[in-house]
Amino acid sequence: MKHPIRKYQRTSSTGFRMSERDALKVEMVALMRKARIRGELIYAYLRTGLMVTEENHQHLSPKDLRSWEQALSEYAQRRGRSDSR
Repeated sequence: MKHPIRKYQRTSSTGFRMSERDALKVEMVALMRKARIRGELIYAYLRTGLMVTEENHQHLSPKDLRSWEQALSEYAQRRGRSDSR
């Protein structure tokens, strides 16, 4: 039986083979952009691997929430803003 994620393994534009995880991230970011998700949320997802929402934030550890908030702040600093919201 074929592994269901194998279809996501592909060669990057540089000719190197991407890992399954990287290929899924590329696909996820493409979908997030298509859905017009704000850049800071995409950045935080890429930095933390988390998708924090109103519905799931209470289930995350304090450490994960700090990492998410730190990624949002980092994005804002890189963009020259003091607040990312």
